[in-house]
Amino acid sequence: MNNKLEDTPRIERLISLAERLVTVLEADIAALKAGKPGDMKSMDPENQKLSVIYGREAQNFDIRIAKSAPPSLRQRFMMITTKFREVLQLHARMLTRVKNA
Repeated sequence: MNNKLEDTPRIERLISLAERLVTVLEADIAALKAGKPGDMKSMDPENQKLSVIYGREAQNFDIRIAKSAPPSLRQRFMMITTKFREVLQLHARMLTRVKNA
């Protein structure tokens, strides 16, 4: 069985979705820091849909696809994945802070 999978379009789609979600989360963080939770972008139905699509794509993603990707694409994927996790954690902390204020 071949463990090497190639699916450049799928990796690029995940990168694009993650980049868009990072932008949304960063806008939320800015709104929360400004004391304007009503300005949060993540509550927008389109962004909710984007989040669901990303979740579905990520859940069904086989890491072997990333491992077999060209090095530059693999690096972009790893960078946005790391950034997404960091921004998501900060977003969660900001939400908790606002809820507990």
